[in-house]
Amino acid sequence: MEEIYRAAQKLLSGPKDELLKEFGLCDVENVFWTFRGSDIHRALSFDRLHAYHGSLFSDHLLPEVKGHINELGKESAKLLDTHGLNHFSGIMKTEFADGSKYEDISKIIVFAAHNILSKNVSKEGFHLLKLIRSYLELDMYVSLTVHTESTIAAGRAELLVFETLLHEYMAMNTEKSWNFPKAHSHQHVFAVLYSAPPIPAGFRSFLRIPVDSRGMGPESAGIHRNPQEWERNPQEWDWNPQEWDWNRSKITDTTYIYTNTHFCILLSVLFKLISFQY
Repeated sequence: MEEIYRAAQKLLSGPKDELLKEFGLCDVENVFWTFRGSDIHRALSFDRLHAYHGSLFSDHLLPEVKGHINELGKESAKLLDTHGLNHFSGIMKTEFADGSKYEDISKIIVFAAHNILSKNVSKEGFHLLKLIRSYLELDMYVSLTVHTESTIAAGRAELLVFETLLHEYMAMNTEKSWNFPKAHSHQHVFAVLYSAPPIPAGFRSFLRIPVDSRGMGPESAGIHRNPQEWERNPQEWDWNPQEWDWNRSKITDTTYIYTNTHFCILLSVLFKLISFQY
């Protein structure tokens, strides 16, 4: 974002405003650009509920389906109750505040619409169902609580399928814009899963916070399991090796580790109690 802002400053007023607006920026320099380890785009990790169920599907894929057909509510009502899922009598004019409702809708929508959006009736709608099918595969891989190298490899392969289908659909429907952050964020999710340290059971919401590395490598903060693995496959990771100076002895570099939000709150309370005693 800083590079975009700097480039915009070299333009005239009209083109500058257009460039900044395209990326959602204001003509104001961000003070946090001067602080190391404060890049918010690197500090945010993938959130399945808000990125998938409450955004990519509910705000983009589902409205596309609604735009193609008007009888989906009737077809959805004909579906039998599915164990463990909510049952919907109609979804064409229904909105939910609960993301789990959209998760359940995503699991039945292909079955409800496949005989309406057939290949012969709507080529574009049929391709949309293929895209949703790939989305469901991705959602399944991301939802796994235990991952192996094979599941991560399969998830990455499915991500390529999704991107291919999405670009094909974009060529069919040029009116819809797919340029939004949550359509991009899942491209890094499997690299994050592969490089993240083991997480205790029951910990669900995570964030990355800056931690002083004291001049040591990223694996010392629990990010990479093996530095040789980093050297062998640097493209597998989201981290830039140029940011690390292995010979420094001062607290100058910053790395990121994964921690639970509740754990952060507990630490802050603990520090306050200690300071109060002294």
